[in-house]
Amino acid sequence: MLILSLHNKIEQEGEKSLLTKRLSCLILTRSYMLSNITSDIEQLGNLATSQALKGDWETAIRLNKQIVKSDQNNIDALNRLGHAYTEVGMVTEAVTIYRKVLRVDPYNSIANKNLRRLRTIKGKLRGKTKTDKSAVQTIRGSSLVNLFLEVPGKTATVSLTEIAEPRTLALINCADRIYLKPKKHQITLNSDDGTYLGKLPDILAARLIKLIKGGNQYEAYVKGVTDEQIKVFLKEVKRAKRLVNVNSFPIDDRTLYVAFTPPDLVHGEMPESRTLEDQAEDGSEDDESGSNRED
Repeated sequence: MLILSLHNKIEQEGEKSLLTKRLSCLILTRSYMLSNITSDIEQLGNLATSQALKGDWETAIRLNKQIVKSDQNNIDALNRLGHAYTEVGMVTEAVTIYRKVLRVDPYNSIANKNLRRLRTIKGKLRGKTKTDKSAVQTIRGSSLVNLFLEVPGKTATVSLTEIAEPRTLALINCADRIYLKPKKHQITLNSDDGTYLGKLPDILAARLIKLIKGGNQYEAYVKGVTDEQIKVFLKEVKRAKRLVNVNSFPIDDRTLYVAFTPPDLVHGEMPESRTLEDQAEDGSEDDESGSNRED
């Protein structure tokens, strides 16, 4: 009897061991398949990003749709797809995609920002074909002309240094408002959700840091983006009273000044352009004259 009981117990333990092995095998197989799927999605994402930055929007659409087919809630792929649809003039499809993003992530800043922009475009497209790429480009182009209006001494276009990775850049649109973050010796630029995009060149950063401390205010907009470069349009929006004669961005050439000035505003002589050092000297002279008056 004891021998039979031991035999049954050994058989039960053997079955448990076999079941455990089978379960482990299934788990490993599933894990392997998932890792392969994840790897494939990552590779497709990198390829979609690369094609978007090259301006191959049709291929970008196809690749991002493949990703979404495998992973319906992939936020990055959905945002890239919405961007690509917008670039080819498929406004209705882009709106649908961004709305889907917000169902998954209601506070997604990229989708919210682009939906606001697309509502404006859709309003202007009434009576036109909503899939007409040229109509969309015309509307966007007219807005860009006003946004990127050059004003001597008050605006500048600059390429950022130490830029973010291509995956981040692919989600950036031309005319996007981005934000200056002055630090002790540098100025970084971030998207509206705080994502780092790049830095201003050191010489320009040093100048603007002084002007910002002096009371000036600036805005920045994306003017162009590739996988290797971000061009940013900088605009002075407020000049402090004590810096009234100090240009934010030096005018190196008189002809440059005239080229950007409407004919009715061209002066016989260049307006006086004063440096930060001149302003500082004025301040010290004021202090000296004040102390002399006290004497």
